[in-house]
Amino acid sequence: MIKKQTLSQKAFIFLLSSALIISLIIPVQSAQASSELQISGWVPWWQDKMGLESATKNIKKLDTVYPFVYEINADGKIVAKTNLKSKEWKSFFTLAKKEQVQIIPTIAWFDGEKIHETLSSNKKRKAHIKQITDLVKKGKYDGVNIDYEQKNA
Repeated sequence: MIKKQTLSQKAFIFLLSSALIISLIIPVQSAQASSELQISGWVPWWQDKMGLESATKNIKKLDTVYPFVYEINADGKIVAKTNLKSKEWKSFFTLAKKEQVQIIPTIAWFDGEKIHETLSSNKKRKAHIKQITDLVKKGKYDGVNIDYEQKNA
């Protein structure tokens, strides 16, 4: 059964797509105390075709790409929300490395109670950190962007 998108879902997709395009245009001040500007772009999994096309077209302008492609599932495992082994993603990662563009994927998690449960337990927290470091090593990424939302105070 195909579910129709609500207006709010369409608005959300439009806003995130717009953010991707804007992030490719607006330079971000470098974390270093220098005058060198850094330009980054996010490629969200739900718009990966458009995002990869835009990032590929602008690759020489980019310093970092943030593939917004990982989430934590109900079992606490990191899962890719798109096929990162596809020809498109593999080609893009090869091009980014060739152009010396950093690849820093985002891991999103929106279950505040599970986040709290995991981070409050020494054993679960260590296992979670290992999952993240293994992902970064296996993917040969330049780092990781953690986007954990709705956490308890």
